[in-house]
Amino acid sequence: NNTIYTGILSDLTTILAQQLNFTYSFVETPDRRYGAVVNGTWNGLTGQLFYQKVDMVVADFTISSERLEVIDFILPMYINQNLGVIFRKDISEDSNWIKLFRPLSGYVYVCFLATVIVVGILFYLIDENFDQNSSFYVTKKRTLLKFFSSLTSVLGFVSLNGNGLWPKKTSARILVAHFWFFAVVLTATYVGNLTAKLTEKIETRPFSSLDELVNLEGWKWGMMGGGLVQSIIKNSREEVMKKLYKGM
Repeated sequence: NNTIYTGILSDLTTILAQQLNFTYSFVETPDRRYGAVVNGTWNGLTGQLFYQKVDMVVADFTISSERLEVIDFILPMYINQNLGVIFRKDISEDSNWIKLFRPLSGYVYVCFLATVIVVGILFYLIDENFDQNSSFYVTKKRTLLKFFSSLTSVLGFVSLNGNGLWPKKTSARILVAHFWFFAVVLTATYVGNLTAKLTEKIETRPFSSLDELVNLEGWKWGMMGGGLVQSIIKNSREEVMKKLYKGM
């Protein structure tokens, strides 16, 4: 075996061999399992040691009552009680057009549209005759056009440009000034959130517990077989564990 093994377990084996004066060679279990009873026979690392195919097992091996009946363990160097769950990330991304609407929620866009309509109506009512010298506002027949012109003026105020029609009355100017302040704050918020969305992708976990995992539609899961965790899940009487094992 020309494989070079590194890590704390390999270093520990080397130190033991030097101090206890023995030679060794690493072999890997064919089924790459830790060991469980299948059809009355031990497999994995436990089976290799129990059936005397190897003299010693060096691995991050979990001590269980079943394994203690057939093999001996030394005192553990460390105890790790954590169980890691790895899931595949969704690499699908929104189109470029969708990303432009991500910085603000739909509720904000609806409120903004309602604000534009309300301010446009107030702008029309307060400053209806703000440009009496313009032929565009001479007759009463063009009231509807005047109203839509007020709306376009309000939309133009968002970009701090307008459409060339500016308020003449003081009350209308105060209204536009407050709307300008609102537009500046909203624009700054949008630009800041858009920059954050484009530079940093927020990761969200699809589940936070086993109950949520087993109830996810379209999800498949599995685990390394022949280990103690699989045995615990298989023999558990809890409903969530039964669903978890059934879905493997």
